[in-house]
Formats: sequence, structure tokens, C-alpha cells
Amino acid sequence: MSVGVTHPLVVDWFARLDAAALAAGVPASRRAELAAELGDHVAAALGGAADDVTVRAALDRLGDPEDVVAAEHVPVPVAPPASAAPASAPPVAPAGWGVLEVLAVLALVGGGFVVPVVAPLAGLALAAGSRAWSRRDKRVTAVLVVGPLALWVVLAAAVYLGGGSLFGLEGLAFGDGGSVLLHPAELVLLGAALSPLTALVAGVRLALRVGRRSA
Repeated sequence: MSVGVTHPLVVDWFARLDAAALAAGVPASRRAELAAELGDHVAAALGGAADDVTVRAALDRLGDPEDVVAAEHVPVPVAPPASAAPASAPPVAPAGWGVLEVLAVLALVGGGFVVPVVAPLAGLALAAGSRAWSRRDKRVTAVLVVGPLALWVVLAAAVYLGGGSLFGLEGLAFGDGGSVLLHPAELVLLGAALSPLTALVAGVRLALRVGRRSA
């Protein structure tokens, strides 16, 4: 490098150039190219002269380093702020035991024996409002709870409309010689007894499947 390029005024000018380019976000490779291009230009302009007047005149022709960087119009890649980056949503854990789930299971497991019909239906409604069980679990629960109740209603209506008989049958005999007779009204009671039993099954099933929402 020529003597003129190592002149203190030249060194200071190029230091300002590098600082301005760095502040503007000019990539390091482009900063090196720019410094090399301008260094060659200054060396050619000085022609080996190193006096202050010649150096100042050459640098004045280049202009201020900040203006040179601004004239580059180099697009500066701006990284988005950390707050603007889309945050990945944390995985949602399946809901576990809560007051709603406890009440639903209790109403299904034991409620049908204490308050028939009403308690199983209440348990079904509570289970339907919970996020701890999948839609499939809720559908199975509805079948287990509503199915026996529907059977009970059908049998009761048939006995009532049949005047005490079930579809024209006064009774069903079982055992040797018909020693045991099952009256239609007893069939209705049998249908009613299925309700708390199937509700119990539904409640136990839900208790075992708390938090399993993938099914």
C-alpha cells in the first residue's frame, strides 16, 4: 500500500467509513469491498504524495464517510424483534380430575341406586360438559345411561297400555312346571334395575379414562 493510503487522515477517514457501514448494517464482506475500492481510488488520486493538503483534497472529493455509506443504499436485513416472533403454543395437556369430573363419576357410580333415573342423567350431563373425556367416551356413556331408561319406559308403557299384561302376556313361567312366574310388572322393575347398573358401568369406565382424549 502506498504511503498516502497510510496517512493518518486517510486512516481516520476509513475508520469513520467502517464505523458508519457497521452502524448501517452493511455486511462484513461488502464493507471490505467498499474499503478496498475506495482505498484504490485514494491511492490513485494521491499518486504517492503524502502531504496534508493533497490528502485532504483527495478525501474531500470522496465526501464524508457517512454520506458514502448512505449512497450505497445497501438493504439492511432487520431481524424481527423477539416479541414479534410467533410463539409456539404450549401443548395442551388433557384435562384431569376436577370437581366436574368427580361429580359426574359419583352421580353415575352410586347416584342411580340413591336417586334412580335423575342421578344417572345428571351424571351424563356433567360428563358431557367435561374436557377430560373424548366425544367417543361421552357417546358410550349416553348409550349406557339412556338405553336402559328407554327400555324401562317402553316396558312401562306396554304394561300400562296392555292393562297389566305385557304384549298380551299375563306372565312368563320359568323353572320346572312353571313354578316361578314373572309378572309383566316385574319385567318393568327389571328394566328399571338395569339403569343404575349400566350407569355404574359407565361411571367406572369414565373414571378409568380420565384424561384420555385421543380416542
